[in-house]
Amino acid sequence: TAAVLANMPDRAWRWAAIAETARGRAVVSLDDAATIAAALAHYIRAMLHAAKAREPRLRVQATDYFWEAAWRLGGTRVGRKVLKAPLHCCWDCLKDAPVSAARVVAALAECHADDEAWQAGLDVVCDALSRKAHRDAKLLERRVFLLCKLGRAADAAHSIKPSDADAPTLAKVWATLARSACSESDQLAAHERALEITTGRFDCIQPLIGLGEWLLNRGCLD
Repeated sequence: TAAVLANMPDRAWRWAAIAETARGRAVVSLDDAATIAAALAHYIRAMLHAAKAREPRLRVQATDYFWEAAWRLGGTRVGRKVLKAPLHCCWDCLKDAPVSAARVVAALAECHADDEAWQAGLDVVCDALSRKAHRDAKLLERRVFLLCKLGRAADAAHSIKPSDADAPTLAKVWATLARSACSESDQLAAHERALEITTGRFDCIQPLIGLGEWLLNRGCLD
């Protein structure tokens, strides 16, 4: 009953987390989509139990096993359809955790992209970026890409802040904007910004190549 569960000691939740992880490890060895999905459910329950037990090590372990199983489904659209709901549950379990769940968020955003649900993907990515533990360079790039898909290239440019990351990382984010924006003026401005923030550094090579290719493709270097 709810009253019994509310009074369970931490050690009981600890053993429950260990048991769910063991069940997931046993099921996932069968290696088909249905059993992998079942294993993911066990790992999610293990994360929840570990949180109640205040056992961060067990929570991280369950997360690692979750990802180890999930990546097997992430390579195809069909697999990602199976993976979408477990990823949502996993993110709900981890959003307040002190460990990064950036790879889970990126995979979830890709699932939404399969359905062209750009706003849903953007909401998840922005939620993750608002939490310090989950801030990640790949998610910065993903946010820019999704904003451009929604026709919000100006918002994408304003979302890139110097405090977000170091210069090489920011240059990659600007390069993503340059590839994703619809308007040529937005593309050129993004290429120029990537080059500007890496000027005088070895990291300027890739922005130079990106701008050169952009100009060449438009006949500006003939």
